[in-house]
Amino acid sequence: MNQSTWSAVDNYFCDTLIPTDTALTQALLDSDAVGLPQHHVAPNQGKFLHLLVKMQGARKILEIETVAKSSTDKY
Repeated sequence: MNQSTWSAVDNYFCDTLIPTDTALTQALLDSDAVGLPQHHVAPNQGKFLHLLVKMQGARKILEIETVAKSSTDKY
């Protein structure tokens, strides 16, 4: 499968199955406004992770995240 097809399928799932979340949209805009690198998961991937957590019955989750900084970044 080429990247164009993959992106089209991914966009279809996001547009069809995941409703717009105003809080998430604002958080992404705020992150962009302060110059943070884009490191978020796609909404459909987040929903899938949520489903896995619910199926497992987890009560707590530890997220370990890395934000890369290039040598040209000045923050």
